Amino acid sequence: MRKADLVLILVLAGLHGGALFTGGGAAQNARILSPQGEQLLSLQQPRQLRVAGALGDAVLEVRDGKVRFLESPCRRKYCIHGGWVGRAGARLVCLPNKVAVLAEAAVSGFDSLNY
Repeated sequence: MRKADLVLILVLAGLHGGALFTGGGAAQNARILSPQGEQLLSLQQPRQLRVAGALGDAVLEVRDGKVRFLESPCRRKYCIHGGWVGRAGARLVCLPNKVAVLAEAAVSGFDSLNY
């Protein structure tokens, strides 16, 4: 392998890595999936929302265009430790409670044709 090949590989790896972390931009809404159904949540106004799950109620908090699990009846609380989600395409899931939060943009930024 020549030096130019190594430089090319590093540049392509950097571009690919950068594309992975830039994502789809700021989310406008969040889709909440639970055993009770599906609902759309606007991320534009701050509030707390109680969502019924399989184990009990989870509490979601919306602030500054982001959403997070504030409380959950699950045992290990991985969903709470997931922190804030505010980029389109990001998600938080509480598997034991069967509640998922999927952040969405008004217009999707990427699709499979971009690659």
